[in-house]
Amino acid sequence: MRRRFVVLGRLGAGLTVALVFVSTLVLTWPLTTFGPQAAVARDVTLAAPSGTLATGRVARIAWRAAGWPLALGPLDWKLAWPGQLALTLGEGSGAWHARGVWRGLDTHWTLTGGDLDALDLSRLPLALAARWEGQLDVTLRGTRCLASHGALTASDVMLLTPTRVSLGHARLQLECGDGAPRLRLNLEQGQDLALSLTPGANGGQGELRGRIADSHPLAEWRRRLDPDARGERIEQRFRW
Repeated sequence: MRRRFVVLGRLGAGLTVALVFVSTLVLTWPLTTFGPQAAVARDVTLAAPSGTLATGRVARIAWRAAGWPLALGPLDWKLAWPGQLALTLGEGSGAWHARGVWRGLDTHWTLTGGDLDALDLSRLPLALAARWEGQLDVTLRGTRCLASHGALTASDVMLLTPTRVSLGHARLQLECGDGAPRLRLNLEQGQDLALSLTPGANGGQGELRGRIADSHPLAEWRRRLDPDARGERIEQRFRW
């Protein structure tokens, strides 16, 4: 019996050493081996990956879903023990910062606002420019949103396309209703737009609700995109 325990102990120690070795090898594997372009998922491409899985950098992440191309970057990340991940999107004083901490099944994220220059919206029908400040704290369990508080604010949001219009002050909050994350955007002139996003395994779906007064600058943008739009109320559903 004693000999059996000794054998099991040696086997456990050997498996532990092997697991540590493989984990270290994976986390320190150079990302440059994937080449200048790496397709990591459907419609998602990484440009110029460098570093390792533990501490790395991607110059640009391109995502194309339902014909709507979106890109962002550069993105830097750093894994730390136990269960911590630090992300930086963009460069300089306008960079976005996110920090995730795993505690059991829950993940606690803290997001600090930055400049929209980190997002390439030039090929979308709608492009915005803004500097967001403040902090959002979110607790997730998988894709389920458990709790959120804080807000991001922008003193001057500028609509770049289809027409250049100043939208003034804006406030962005994340709500956790029924486990689904809900983004709520409030504009300075009293108009209210609510964007609900529900992620899924193969994309997701969303819903845009609210109102835009006929006198609001966004009403002109709305009429250009949808000539049949009538009234101040908005209710649209979409998928990605």
